[in-house]
Amino acid sequence: MASLFHNTRGKKMNIARFFVVAGVAVVLGGCAFGRTYSYGDASLNLPVASSSTIAVAVQDLRPYVVSGNKPERFVGLMRGGFGNPFDVNTQSGTALSIEMRDAVVKALKSKGINATAVTVAPSDPQSRVRRVLADAKPGRGILVTLREWKSDTMMATSLYYDVSLAVLDAAGNVVAENAIKGSDNLGSLGLSPNAGISATFVKKFEVLFDDPRIIAALK
Repeated sequence: MASLFHNTRGKKMNIARFFVVAGVAVVLGGCAFGRTYSYGDASLNLPVASSSTIAVAVQDLRPYVVSGNKPERFVGLMRGGFGNPFDVNTQSGTALSIEMRDAVVKALKSKGINATAVTVAPSDPQSRVRRVLADAKPGRGILVTLREWKSDTMMATSLYYDVSLAVLDAAGNVVAENAIKGSDNLGSLGLSPNAGISATFVKKFEVLFDDPRIIAALK
């Protein structure tokens, strides 16, 4: 009889655990679905001073965007309770490259620099990208290339990035370059990781620009 009692109690506890886990999974899944992040509102403090007009372009060469598997507004994944992934997109619905470009332009303008935004597509060859930048008739051009930029959130958030920066002269020739690449575990950013991811974007891009060759080339 005692054995039967313990077995029954054990089954009830297992059933209770199942419903708790299932409930958490549903909640996490609901939290994950339809998430958006904003990059365009980020406030970058770039270590740049320049008397030149600067044209800025950001090209998205992430493989899954170039292939058409993901839209240009894709910024990462948020996973439900069972690890099932949901796409996270930009809050504005525009391309991630556009939001990042506009954040850079805003940062340059805050330094009193005459900065202008240039739009390029993932399908554009490098020759066309440089020509479009040169057509803006800047003293200097900035080309940021995204080969990877994706967050992945479940209980914690990871950021995967591979970003290069090139400074071009008025003729479209590269005069300075820098790059960052890696994957960072950002830890738990709560159910609304946008602020933490935006802050990481700020840090990464400030590091990208904070290079003696880039600073000198932009003067």
